Amino acid sequence: QGELAGARGQLASAEEAFEACAKAAPDSLDALDGLARARRSRGNLPGTEEALRAALRSRPDTWTTGHNLGVFLVELGRYDEAERLLKQAVAVQARSPDALAPAPYLALARLYLATDRTELALAQAQRASDLGGGAEALALRGAARFELNQGNIAEEDFRAALAIDPRHVTALGGLGQLHATRGQYELAAASFRAVLEVDAQNPAARENLSRLARIARDGLE
Repeated sequence: QGELAGARGQLASAEEAFEACAKAAPDSLDALDGLARARRSRGNLPGTEEALRAALRSRPDTWTTGHNLGVFLVELGRYDEAERLLKQAVAVQARSPDALAPAPYLALARLYLATDRTELALAQAQRASDLGGGAEALALRGAARFELNQGNIAEEDFRAALAIDPRHVTALGGLGQLHATRGQYELAAASFRAVLEVDAQNPAARENLSRLARIARDGLE
C-alpha cells in the first residue's frame, strides 16, 4: 500500500502505510526505507533522519543502511558523520559475499568534491567506475579531473558519461565549465541551457549563464 500510494503521489497515505508497517515489523528495512522516502518527499527532514537511523540500528550489518544515512547527511552538509558512515558502508560491503556495488564509492566521491578533497574524490570515482558505476562514475571522475586541471582527460570522461546518459546534469555542467575556461562561450552556454532543460531550477547552471551573459555584455561594450 505504501509503495502504491507513493507511486500515485499520495505521499501522506504512503507515509501512513509505511508507519503502520514499521510498527508491526520494527526491523523491516522495506518499511523503514519506505518511511524515510515518504518523509523526505514531504520535506520532513527530522523524520527522514529518524527513519534512516532506525534502519541503521536495526541492520548495521547491511551496507545500504549506513550508505543511505550517509547520503542524506551529505545533502545536509554534515560531512564528518557522513564520511564515517560511508566508509563504514564500504567496510561492511567488503565483508559481504555478494558482488561489490559502486554506490558507496559514488557517495564518497561526491562528498570529497563538496569538501575540496579532489584527489580522494578522483580515487573514489575511479573505484566506482571499476565497479560499473556508469555515467555517474564517469561524470564524477571528470569533475575531479577538471578540478585538478586535467581538462582534456576530464572532457573524455564527460563525453563518455553523456554517451551513456545524454541528460546527465553533472556531465553537462562539467562540459560547460570546461568550454568556459577555454573561452568557448557559446558552447558553454549551450551546455548550461541543456542542464536547465533537465533541471530547471539548477542554481549553478543559472549562475553560469548569468556570468556568460555579463562576459558577452562587457565584451560588446
